[in-house]
Amino acid sequence: IIGESGVGKSTFVDIILGLITPQEGEVILNDKKQIKDHKDWSGSVAYLPQNDLILDHDLKTNISLIYDQKKQNKDKLNEAVKNSNLEKFVTSLPNGLDTKIGENGIRLSGGQDKRIALARTFYHNKDIIVLDEATSSLDLETENNIVEQIGKLKNQKTVVIISHRINTLKYCDKIYE
Repeated sequence: IIGESGVGKSTFVDIILGLITPQEGEVILNDKKQIKDHKDWSGSVAYLPQNDLILDHDLKTNISLIYDQKKQNKDKLNEAVKNSNLEKFVTSLPNGLDTKIGENGIRLSGGQDKRIALARTFYHNKDIIVLDEATSSLDLETENNIVEQIGKLKNQKTVVIISHRINTLKYCDKIYE
């Protein structure tokens, strides 16, 4: 989804996510079922906003969003790190995945926090991924790198991308303006 600021892109996504109810019309899933209760499918959706949630905790908790380390799946963590292209970053950290990354990701660059959010998406393996201006604050090289990672999801997941830049949508099958 591409368009100028203020045309309703984020509002549209809020409707998809079930955060707001449309005043008219209906939400239909896969040409079959009208969505009346978003609880039916909202557990299948990963949302990557423009500003990512970064906890004042270690990297593996930020990826898994699970505080109890015994419940964190190490294989899923490693796969998420690999798929989000975070391996080099993790190996550069003094304690790897156990490294605390600071409140609001104070020790991270913009590209690193996006990759952590993307790793979180891989970890939780949701069927639908919604990116709402998720790369807009990044430089073009970092954005292209993130877009390449998202491109790997093609034909595996349903990905909805909201962006001001057409390049961000290069792997999309359909573009709505």
